[in-house]
Amino acid sequence: MYPLIEIDFKKASFNKISKELENKIYDVVFTWSYDIEESKNISNKIIFEDEACAMISFNNKLAGKFKVSREELAVENNIMVAYEEKLKTYKHFSDFYGKYNIKPKPIMTVVDSQILKLMIDLNMGVSIVPKRINDLNNSRFSFVEIEGIYHSIKFSVAYLKENTNLCVELFVNNASIR
Repeated sequence: MYPLIEIDFKKASFNKISKELENKIYDVVFTWSYDIEESKNISNKIIFEDEACAMISFNNKLAGKFKVSREELAVENNIMVAYEEKLKTYKHFSDFYGKYNIKPKPIMTVVDSQILKLMIDLNMGVSIVPKRINDLNNSRFSFVEIEGIYHSIKFSVAYLKENTNLCVELFVNNASIR
């Protein structure tokens, strides 16, 4: 849309993303909304909100089911991308069970989505992900609906409120995931 604007994409660490945004290392970041929503210096625009589903290895006994319960998922190893248990994304993941008084196995955290995919592919656990992740992955995984009340997962584009880069507004206004 804007051929004179250059965009350079880099992989960022979840545990440093808001700090690096505030230190102007990045102009814009894509992230789960939970850890940046309350920051005074950061604005965000939700670019998608989707229903949660279970990402499961085809070798897992739950993979052939149309729907799974939270109780069935709670006895599996639950894996998520996170660096610290104190992050709100971790709390959001924990609340997925806690709201129903279900105590899952301890949640395993990994540093990036590649490790998460490898662990699920090796049938070492399951993860709770947005349904649309199914569209972005190949057929190595099963994506199974979760019984019960809708559980929303939000993904955002975030930026500094006081950013002086005029391209940021153009980028944020046009950012979407279809």
